[in-house]
Amino acid sequence: MPLQILDSEDDPGRLRLVGDLDLHTAEAATDVILAKCDRPELSLDLSDLDFMDSSGVRVVLRAFKAVSSNGGSFALLSPNPTVRRIIDLLGLQANGVVVRDTNEAGS
Repeated sequence: MPLQILDSEDDPGRLRLVGDLDLHTAEAATDVILAKCDRPELSLDLSDLDFMDSSGVRVVLRAFKAVSSNGGSFALLSPNPTVRRIIDLLGLQANGVVVRDTNEAGS
């Protein structure tokens, strides 16, 4: 499924990813997401992300590093169990990436 990246109408620092974040969509996703990394807060809502491969993980890590280097905060919101497993296996939280469920995020 092609990836869509949607701006939140309620929260300008939140992007919702819908579909697959993989080799075929990573380059375009990087361009869109990195363009938003100058914000003090950036959250990627992963609740509708069906699949993420290593290319997608690289996109997430680049965004995390860009936001963090600007002194901002970065979070991944509500990954489904498949995407959450990838996040857990790679130890992203142990390296500073915040992962929250939507109900914890106040949405």
